[in-house]
Amino acid sequence: MGALSGIIRKAGAVGWLAFLCFLVLSWDVARLDASDNNDDRSKDSGAAPESKKKPDSEAKPDAGAKPAAEEKAKEEKPRVEDKGKSDEKVKAEDKGRSEDRGKSEEKAKIDEKPKTEEKAKTEEKGKAEDKVKAEDKTKSEEKAKVEEKAKVEEKAKPEEPAQAKTEESGKKPVTSLNLTIKLALMGDPLLFPFDIEVEVDNRKAVLSGNVPTEEEKTRAAEIVKKIDGVDSVVNKLTPSPALRATLSKKQDETIAHLVRDRLARSETLKAVGFDVKAENGVVLLSGKTRFQVIALEAAEAARHIPGVRAVNTSGVQIIAKE
Repeated sequence: MGALSGIIRKAGAVGWLAFLCFLVLSWDVARLDASDNNDDRSKDSGAAPESKKKPDSEAKPDAGAKPAAEEKAKEEKPRVEDKGKSDEKVKAEDKGRSEDRGKSEEKAKIDEKPKTEEKAKTEEKGKAEDKVKAEDKTKSEEKAKVEEKAKVEEKAKPEEPAQAKTEESGKKPVTSLNLTIKLALMGDPLLFPFDIEVEVDNRKAVLSGNVPTEEEKTRAAEIVKKIDGVDSVVNKLTPSPALRATLSKKQDETIAHLVRDRLARSETLKAVGFDVKAENGVVLLSGKTRFQVIALEAAEAARHIPGVRAVNTSGVQIIAKE
């Protein structure tokens, strides 16, 4: 450019004119090139080329761009509508599937309920049947035990005499005049304590043994005479005044033995170790204990023994702890 400026200065006015024409031509060429470039871009992108700004005012948009945009908008609008319809259809189908799924689940629950109830009834019925079977089994076992016990008892019984079996087979009662007389004498309270022997010879009863007085001897003969089947009585009973004392002593020994056995059943009374005696039916207790209630417990145990007339605890000492 420096060389060109130097030439222009030398050329003068003609040179300035030539320079201005050069600038104008250069500007027109540049504008045409820019316009061609814009047209090529518009063709490639399918959009209208933008107008170039003029120096003083904003250039107006190309008139061909508006129809293209409207056409494009018209093409896009059906697509948007179709897309919206498709979305609505998909939503409707999803909703229908959800409703169908809900109905299916509801139906499955309704179908499952009778099955569950039926299953529960079946299980309950099975339990009831098992219970009945268990009860039947228990009853069968108990019945078997009873039958087994009866067989063992039957086997353990002594064999009856042939005569008794014969009479039983004939449905006749087994009785004896001798036994009838003995049972009658034992049924009298006055004669019960004494051992009276009985013999029967051709409907004649013979009595022998010891009784305390003549009163018991006479009473025994009178009882035997009243028995059916006795024609006469031979009374050989011997009055023995000492017999009553002997029987009383024997009875006291029995009472004392029973009281000791009763006290031994209690761990508390057994630990005390009471001494027990009996005189004419009166129980005498002696021993040592810290608690008076122990003596009362021993007296209560003794009073339940048959034949005891009283319990004397004066021999029991209540002592302090050693």
